[in-house]
Amino acid sequence: RSRGSHRPWLASYAKVVVPVSVAIAVAMTQHLPLRDLLRPDTYSTDARTDMARAALKAIPAGARVETDITLMAHLTSDRTVYWIGGAPGTAPDIVAINLDFGWSRPIQDPVAYAEQLHPEARYQLKHRGGSFVVMER
Repeated sequence: RSRGSHRPWLASYAKVVVPVSVAIAVAMTQHLPLRDLLRPDTYSTDARTDMARAALKAIPAGARVETDITLMAHLTSDRTVYWIGGAPGTAPDIVAINLDFGWSRPIQDPVAYAEQLHPEARYQLKHRGGSFVVMER
């Protein structure tokens, strides 16, 4: 449609707009985290990743779990997941927390913290690996 236009500026604009847009987009992505996808170290695992995986293995499928954002996405496929502190009156089977999450007050005793959230339940430590703690009712 622009090629048959009676406005020559529109035809010249249409010829260069796509290549210029692509060039600008490529130049801008050099400063975004997207470039990290090309680095091999992006896909390497560290000790913290292994500890998180071990914590996930300690949580049985079908369990009702209360957790922070660190493990939440990995638990939703086959467990019922609640945000930590967001399920009052419903004592979950498992409370899983990351002690390095950035709590306003550091958690010294994870079991006492779980029982403070759910006074009607008693929890015991099931797994502890690094900063990841899993407690079972």
